[in-house]
Amino acid sequence: MTKAVSIWDVSSALGAWSCKRRHSSFLAKKLLAIALALVSLFFPASGVPMEYSGEEFVDLTGTSGLSHLTTKWELLSAQLRGEVCHLRDEQFTSTFNLPVEQMGTFSLNKIDLPQITIEDGCFKTNFNKEKCLGTIAKGLQEYQLFKQHVKESFVKHSSKVEDVWNRMKHLSDDVIQRMKNSKNVAVIDEHRKELLLNPLQSDKQWDKYVGTHVILRELTRFMEKSVRAIRFISLKPASSGSQN
Repeated sequence: MTKAVSIWDVSSALGAWSCKRRHSSFLAKKLLAIALALVSLFFPASGVPMEYSGEEFVDLTGTSGLSHLTTKWELLSAQLRGEVCHLRDEQFTSTFNLPVEQMGTFSLNKIDLPQITIEDGCFKTNFNKEKCLGTIAKGLQEYQLFKQHVKESFVKHSSKVEDVWNRMKHLSDDVIQRMKNSKNVAVIDEHRKELLLNPLQSDKQWDKYVGTHVILRELTRFMEKSVRAIRFISLKPASSGSQN
């Protein structure tokens, strides 16, 4: 069966692949950058016919294509997902001197951090565009609170952390602009800030390292779900009966 794929399909797949190639992350990132450049040259944003299998891709047949802005936010979200994933893996291996395959040993270390659940309207079932966009924007804003903590405990890549967090802010602003009522994104009050930041209050360097790992791990999961939601929103026909 022939289906059409967008530039996002290729770049997102490459991003996911490069993140999983943890034993050669530097090479993978270089290959991804080259591949994205080639994709942007040879694949128009509206998508081209291509044979592939797998239900994870949304059928673009019959759509009018993506606008420049839509393509931009899709690519930004996909790139951020890959970069956050690489930060997570690099922080884990360099800080704990363990291979990423042993990341599961820290699975019991948890902090109540922003995540996307089925109640947030971001899944195909009970999809609600406005509610989903609000959840993504609010989550990205709340993760901004952890920038300084991550920078201070991951000094080796503090400049990269700064860059990633700044572009997360850009993505959050873009998401808010797409909402019908941006006032639905509540301002983070002091009580919420305390709930998010208090678990990180420790004088022990080990606790700070673990806290940074948990932040990057949960942010990776948040970005994975955000990317899928953004992709679904962008490629979803306007005439669909789902809620907006």
